[in-house]
Amino acid sequence: MTIKLCLDCDHEIDLGLTPTMGQRVKCTHCGVILEIISTDPTELDWVYDGPAVNVDWGKSWWRLSTPSTDR
Repeated sequence: MTIKLCLDCDHEIDLGLTPTMGQRVKCTHCGVILEIISTDPTELDWVYDGPAVNVDWGKSWWRLSTPSTDR
């Protein structure tokens, strides 16, 4: 039996005898749904079912503007 702690409330979650990648588990204490992202060692992460965000890191819109040297 594999026991891990809930990422939200630190309550123990029983993952059963053979946890599998992608398996979703619900914390019985706080109700959060977590997903097994690794089995060796066993790791949990929050489930995100929203749309994938496409970020173009080459664009400079997010950078701070520099002051102009023109006076």
